[in-house]
Amino acid sequence: MKFARHYKQLHQLGKILPARFPVLPPSDTDREQPFFIVSAGRSGSTLMASLLGQHSEISMPTEQFVLAQSIVKFNLFNWMQWEDCSALICSEFIRSKGSQAWSLDAQQLIDQVHAFSKAKRNLWDLLDHIYRSYGFVRKSPKRIWGDKTPGNHEHIDIIRSVFPKAKYLFLIRDGRDVVNSYLRKADESDDPLFGVEEWNRSIEKMDVIRKKLSTHQQMDLRYEDLVADPKACFSSVCSFLGLAYEPIHERSGKSYLQEMGSIGEMESMAHVNQPINPSSVGKWKNELDPKVLQQVEPLMKKGLERFGYPL
Repeated sequence: MKFARHYKQLHQLGKILPARFPVLPPSDTDREQPFFIVSAGRSGSTLMASLLGQHSEISMPTEQFVLAQSIVKFNLFNWMQWEDCSALICSEFIRSKGSQAWSLDAQQLIDQVHAFSKAKRNLWDLLDHIYRSYGFVRKSPKRIWGDKTPGNHEHIDIIRSVFPKAKYLFLIRDGRDVVNSYLRKADESDDPLFGVEEWNRSIEKMDVIRKKLSTHQQMDLRYEDLVADPKACFSSVCSFLGLAYEPIHERSGKSYLQEMGSIGEMESMAHVNQPINPSSVGKWKNELDPKVLQQVEPLMKKGLERFGYPL
């Protein structure tokens, strides 16, 4: 949250500095808009991303944690020549470490953005090209792209300053299963209140975002519905994104995990390469210590009732 405040302050500063290039394109009437997946941790966002990544028209990059930072940097360094400013933004996405390993050809990408026409020399087109490049190097040019990076919801105003028409998929899971999942994984926090805070805060952030969006820009999806009937849910998501439904392979996460680098190697990600099934639903009933349940359930009561999770 501290970094979120710093980004917001720097973003406001950047907006009043001299600018050579616009943030938005001259017109985005006919442009395909991106989408963002928003959820608490341990709520199925990686599973959803691995399914979306199968679609022939979707570029679904692995999480990168630099989108908001890149927007802030563009505003701060927008006094530079296009070649320098655009190269600075590209460099944020071509670092080859951890989950940021997008395997982009750095020089090719920079050469491409340097050759942008005057009309394309704006931040919207620059970021759009970078995200589409991820899909291009793997298969073929994609129609739209999405982002599931945890923490994007902390910088929603910054992201919406570039993508005001983007769509948002809100992924929700029973908070008690979220807490249980954190506690059961060795690479996560062993404090049950961490999961509670993560879950409650994600709902608060979703509500903040909802108020800024039109009805057609947002969709709710429960994790429990996704694992119970993945094909039906995937069809609904495709419709929401304005795409035709395509059959999915329910055990398709291996390649996506490999692209996630060190994040994909974490024990908590192993389930993504397993057949989709509802066995993970309600595990808290048998696995969560009764004393822990007594501690956390009252703290999540309002949200659990709101999204139809019985107490």
